[in-house]
Amino acid sequence: MNKSIENRQYTRLPLDIMVELHLKDGTRLYGETADISLDGAFVNLTPPSSIEIGQKCRLELIIKSEEGWVRVEFDSIIAHSKNEGIGIRFESANAAYHESFLRLFMEGNHDIDKLLEELSRHPRSEFHFSET
Repeated sequence: MNKSIENRQYTRLPLDIMVELHLKDGTRLYGETADISLDGAFVNLTPPSSIEIGQKCRLELIIKSEEGWVRVEFDSIIAHSKNEGIGIRFESANAAYHESFLRLFMEGNHDIDKLLEELSRHPRSEFHFSET
């Protein structure tokens, strides 16, 4: 049985985005998203045995933007792990390129009204956009 700590509040979109995942022990993992939302993603990769549910990590989305290829960083938590990948819950984001992420997310979303309704029901007050 797979363990998990999830509480989805936002619709997930089936977007393939390259990612680099940094674990607290220094391990770097590479994969791509199977789906993504404003509060998390499922990343296709082979999880190492050291993955722990609730473990803090940093996820970098590698996306094409008007500035070229950029990395959008999220301080995150491992929400669940399966043979084909891991679920990540976003805790906070680096503001440097968050507009690129939001633009990509909006362009991939065919139901903007639903997204706006979800945001009105579940505002992202805990989703900090740092100025670093």
